[in-house]
Amino acid sequence: MKDDTSSKTAEAAAALRALHYLYETQHIFTDPFAIKLTNKKWKLILSNRFFPQILKTTVMKPIYNAVGGQILSRGRYAEDKLESSIKRGIKQYVILGAGMDTFALRSPNLLDKIKVFEIDHPATQKTKKEKLLKIIRTLPENLVFVPVNFEKQTVSDALLNTSFDPKKPTFFSWMGTSYYLTEKSIFETLSSLINIAANNSEIVFDYYMNDRLLTKEGLNEINATKAFVAKRGEVFLTSFDHQELIQKVNKIGYTLAELAPPEIIQKLYFLNRKDKLKAAQWCSMIHLKTRKN
Repeated sequence: MKDDTSSKTAEAAAALRALHYLYETQHIFTDPFAIKLTNKKWKLILSNRFFPQILKTTVMKPIYNAVGGQILSRGRYAEDKLESSIKRGIKQYVILGAGMDTFALRSPNLLDKIKVFEIDHPATQKTKKEKLLKIIRTLPENLVFVPVNFEKQTVSDALLNTSFDPKKPTFFSWMGTSYYLTEKSIFETLSSLINIAANNSEIVFDYYMNDRLLTKEGLNEINATKAFVAKRGEVFLTSFDHQELIQKVNKIGYTLAELAPPEIIQKLYFLNRKDKLKAAQWCSMIHLKTRKN
């Protein structure tokens, strides 16, 4: 992604959430605000009830069922875990690579309980803030924007320059981002979070599974997905083996709470569906807790 360009894949993800909300009945993830954070082209497509069907059967047919399912399920998984953490007393929510996330619009009741910090590339955040201000005019007091270039800055430094409190346990969500970063940047970010996160903080993120773990179906999906994002100027860089990843995060201070590979996500969110949405066969989710000696 160029330094002065908002993420096109972030808008595409919002468009897929909008498509799901507007035209499908078995909602995995309910996002009535997603369409308002898309560009004019997406709004035109989504506002005509015939266009979405054309979209699903032509332009995005090779990836819609799996990538759409992945975008919806990663949002649902993160917020399911967040809801549980709030019940345990967590007061801060950090969304890394927030893109066009609409949590602050969809959950005004929770903003009384937690403070939300959205971290993303400066250009993407600028575009998003402009769109938000057209919707709500005044941004919520408990919503803080933190601009960061993950390849050039540490998350910890950026957060510590805000009202973030390192003494309070925090829930971190890092969805739809790791595969666009180098492995070095990923572990620098995870280490950075450990340095500022209170004990019993939590993080969920998704990652692209190493090709040797994928079925033929998974390989077909990932190849189609790579081609789709490459046309939008973004490239997949890093994949992981499950056990290698678990060992590496353990070394820097995380404890595994849950590993959620495709078969688990399929059982959680995609059973008995009337449409063809399914868990992406190339993507796994992981839930970690911080451990400080």
